Amino acid sequence: MQFMRGPSWRREGIAAIAALACALTHQAQAGFFNDFESYKPGTSIGGLDGWSGWDKNAAVAGIVTDRISASGSNSLQIGERPTDSVLEFKRLESGAWSLSARLFLASGQRGSTYFILMSDYVAERNADPKQWGLQLRFDLDNGVVGDDLRGGKVALQFDRWADIRVDLDLDSGSVVSWYNGEAIAKGAWDWAASGSRSAQTFNAINLYTAGDNVAFYDDVELLQVGGSAASPVVVIPSTGATSMLALGCVLTGGRRRWGGRG
Repeated sequence: MQFMRGPSWRREGIAAIAALACALTHQAQAGFFNDFESYKPGTSIGGLDGWSGWDKNAAVAGIVTDRISASGSNSLQIGERPTDSVLEFKRLESGAWSLSARLFLASGQRGSTYFILMSDYVAERNADPKQWGLQLRFDLDNGVVGDDLRGGKVALQFDRWADIRVDLDLDSGSVVSWYNGEAIAKGAWDWAASGSRSAQTFNAINLYTAGDNVAFYDDVELLQVGGSAASPVVVIPSTGATSMLALGCVLTGGRRRWGGRG
């Protein structure tokens, strides 16, 4: 967010008023929304409003681009080089949540790109307690997207913006993933693997590719569904002071993979 030049107290005052307005407007539902419009094209997303590279590796964070967008002018580019972008926030332990994003994939590409939700993520520790809750693999060779953890596949759409949605209920422990209105898979959030179970929590989004393809994301939104009012989602790390992303407001202030993914 940019402000007009002036005394620092004026900028801080404007920011405080904006924060209060967001809190009053969206007190009934918690969540966040990011359309990447407040960032300069060509900028690494690392260090901006909770985004970073995997284990804080700045070299693998995504890049803000104005090459294409679903809304406004900017989007987040994942690819053309190994990219492992993470949006980390304070652990969610209850409630029903709906996560959505717009995705653009050009035709003629090879390999796979991934949309991942982490049930437990701690940066700079490339071992447990990192736990995968959902792993959508966009298989560009075969033109399908599937849930690597629960099965299920639907056909990909190329050369157009498509919708990703994940409905997660941490109270009942269930999750449903969708692509362009088609259900990919439904099952337990705390899926079992190798004799252990993932945590029934949620605290990070991970966008990954080995770098042999390019994906563009826009309009990433996490929305609380029903229930009582909740506190704004607090992202980690923030720029400056703690960054609270309320719905519709942005207040700025060699990795192990599940299933041996390449």
